[in-house]
Amino acid sequence: ILLMDRYSFKFKIFQAVGKLSISNYLFQSIVSTILFYSYGFGLYNKVSVETGLMIAVVFFIIQAFISMIWIQKYEYGPIEGIWRAFSYWRKPIWKKNR
Repeated sequence: ILLMDRYSFKFKIFQAVGKLSISNYLFQSIVSTILFYSYGFGLYNKVSVETGLMIAVVFFIIQAFISMIWIQKYEYGPIEGIWRAFSYWRKPIWKKNR
């Protein structure tokens, strides 16, 4: 808690990823199945553990930066907005009020 309080600017990337958690999870699942399943590139059991780890880390970094850019313009992610629309039975407000 002290680290986050003292160095909060370094942890903002995780805040953006958390706000788009469902969208990031679904996007990561879709990309991973395309990479590793037979209907995509079929890389399952063909890459080493180190290569798989590097793919995961690089993909997370890309998602984190996309999430930060998205959160600068919008209140929440696309799937989170759809979730809110069904939860509250009204059209969500996408853009941030500035």
